[in-house]
Amino acid sequence: MPPATVRAVFLSYASQDAEAAKRICEALRSGGVEVWFDQEGGLEHGDEWDAKIRRQIKECVLFIPLISANTQARHEGYFRIEWDLAAERARGIASGVPFILPVVIDDTREPDALVPDRFRAVQWTRLRGGEVPAEVRTRFLKLWSHRTGALSHEAKVGRVSNPPLEREEAGQRPALLRKWALIALPVGVAVAALGWWIFHRSAPPVVPLAPATPAMATSSQADQLVTRAYAHFEKMNYTRANLAAAEDLTRKATDLASDSNRAWAARAYVQSCFILRGWDVSEKRRQDAQDFANRALALDPNATEAMLALAYVLINQNAHAQAEVVLRRALALRADDPRLRLALSGAIGRQGRTEEAMRIGQETVKLFPRDPLAYYSVAGSFLARADFAAALENFDAAITVEPFAGALLAKASLLAAWRGDLAAARAALGQLAPDDRTEDRAVGVAMWLGLLEHNSARVHEAAALTARNYLDDSNIVARGPKASSVALAFHLDGKESLARQQWQAAESVLRQRLREHAESTGDQALLATVLGWLGRTEDAAREIASFEATAREQPSVANAIPLAKFYASVGDAAKTLPYLRRALNKQPAITYKTVPLDPWWDKLRGQPEFEALLAETKARSEAEKK
Repeated sequence: MPPATVRAVFLSYASQDAEAAKRICEALRSGGVEVWFDQEGGLEHGDEWDAKIRRQIKECVLFIPLISANTQARHEGYFRIEWDLAAERARGIASGVPFILPVVIDDTREPDALVPDRFRAVQWTRLRGGEVPAEVRTRFLKLWSHRTGALSHEAKVGRVSNPPLEREEAGQRPALLRKWALIALPVGVAVAALGWWIFHRSAPPVVPLAPATPAMATSSQADQLVTRAYAHFEKMNYTRANLAAAEDLTRKATDLASDSNRAWAARAYVQSCFILRGWDVSEKRRQDAQDFANRALALDPNATEAMLALAYVLINQNAHAQAEVVLRRALALRADDPRLRLALSGAIGRQGRTEEAMRIGQETVKLFPRDPLAYYSVAGSFLARADFAAALENFDAAITVEPFAGALLAKASLLAAWRGDLAAARAALGQLAPDDRTEDRAVGVAMWLGLLEHNSARVHEAAALTARNYLDDSNIVARGPKASSVALAFHLDGKESLARQQWQAAESVLRQRLREHAESTGDQALLATVLGWLGRTEDAAREIASFEATAREQPSVANAIPLAKFYASVGDAAKTLPYLRRALNKQPAITYKTVPLDPWWDKLRGQPEFEALLAETKARSEAEKK
């Protein structure tokens, strides 16, 4: 065995982790540890290269595999051959003698790691980003000295004595080793700690992440900020305030560590949650989410959190096929993340493949039976098919796991719209936590239910719970200016002057929003409807014209509802009914149970077309009772 052979450490890593491997190299080099490290990818290729790698693994003192999300993502690769060779050699090494020293350089969990079984028989260590704390390096040097000393003794007995370390460092290494880029490397952190723990099992099994350098300290601080950010909105009932706090923390994290893919991915995900909830779908928000996600993916192409954020943006922009591509790639990397499965189900469903979307959702329920969002997603799929019974069953299942606001509000809406059971719907609202009742979606449902009950006091009571003048959420039946529902409450009581003041307030809110977001066609349709209630029919007609032209070219339930409400606001039953019938029973706000009660349609009452529809709803209700 050549003299240097008994001193070398073999560092095995995926090519994407070269920077982390280099940091470990540089740390160990300062302590005089020799490491085989193909830093520039300059080793020979082909059979000769393969033979040399195999010989290095056969002769090295210690074998350090770097385990990461990158190795997890690559089911094939030369590093896996290296790992298997090391595991095979370890079979011939006495128990308790350190040889394989696995190092995890990111958040990869040991139980999930795709490694040879032999790796699990020894202690692991975690060196985030390849940073090696000084105390760990010291421990490693003791281990390395012990191993090289034992092997040097074997070499002296069996063949020739090894030259002293000083002579090696003076440049008198064999030419073959120089050609092989045998360089002195500090593998300290992981190796020292792991080997030391193998001999001293009573010591703590986790390497302390004490900052060894300013860069490491900064990275650690950024990670802490990201962890705090997620704590704000990982809970089921997170609020706008929670998300705003998370947004601030992730911004600080990227300011601290601009090279942290985790920080950029978290920042992107926070932005995408504003979009997902419908709280802010502005162009800037979408652009920020996309930019931050792409920044994270540039740093780590396998950053699944960034992929999920990007998918949410694509779904919002109706790029469902592209979102599917992104989500399938993310799932291949993280099959254990139910969010990815549920987002994929949504992207597929929006492409019209409803059965496939349903199957994915139901598979997710089986895989994650304690995840309330799995049931919630399946309920949403049934709701899209107007299967209200199955939707309600799955909302109940979600509530059984955890009674969160989204499921409770969906249940309340269904009980009112599908069953016509307003008392049961009110009881479901009563289960909301106090903090949840002030959120837009809760205020919107409570006001809508008050209108169906013809109980104006309850409408005013709900309106007083928030100072926000525009209710905006992806899960809401009364999206738009809060003043519109208040106006209808005054209308129910015959207080038309007060109602008019509220319609004027609603107009002001909508015009302000349109100045800020001119592309919002939904707000333009709402403005036309408000103008209709104010009796300004010519202004209303001008505002609705472009929306209606688009709706003719792209007929859908989503377009039919605003048009039905617009023509109802100007009292035109003949034009209302085609749109109203298209939307009827397709979503909770407009059903056979709600239309007879909802004051939105009051200007149509007494007109033949609308009265015919009411007769149908009455006959249907009587048939259901039988």
